[in-house]
Amino acid sequence: MQSTKMVKVMFVVALIAIAFCSASSLNLESVATVDHRNASLHDTWTGGSGVCTNVDRRDLVYYNHANLLAISLGSTITSTYSWSGSRTIYCIEVVTNFGTTAQISSGGVGFDSTSLSIQSEAGRDLEAIIYIYGD
Repeated sequence: MQSTKMVKVMFVVALIAIAFCSASSLNLESVATVDHRNASLHDTWTGGSGVCTNVDRRDLVYYNHANLLAISLGSTITSTYSWSGSRTIYCIEVVTNFGTTAQISSGGVGFDSTSLSIQSEAGRDLEAIIYIYGD
């Protein structure tokens, strides 16, 4: 019985150490501004102005810092994030770690709701910071 508890404690300590190492080695990719109609594999979607850098932080309607740890070397992590409200989305920005991709699966810029599908590279953690701005 004692050895089972010790194994569980060692497992938890190992997970905490992996999480700490992963967070400290986060390598953020640069965020690109692109036309939202062709942005299925890019990080930023914008409205008609084509600029997501002039957002008003008071227009932030959704924020999430997703941090999911990879369990095995060959698997990918896929997660979905959604927002729905009464404001029209004019900018979606997803800052990811290397190898993670984001895709709009429904709604998006010009809509009052959106769903994003974010997927990690095989064997890597999924880390993404999601910002959605609405008028």
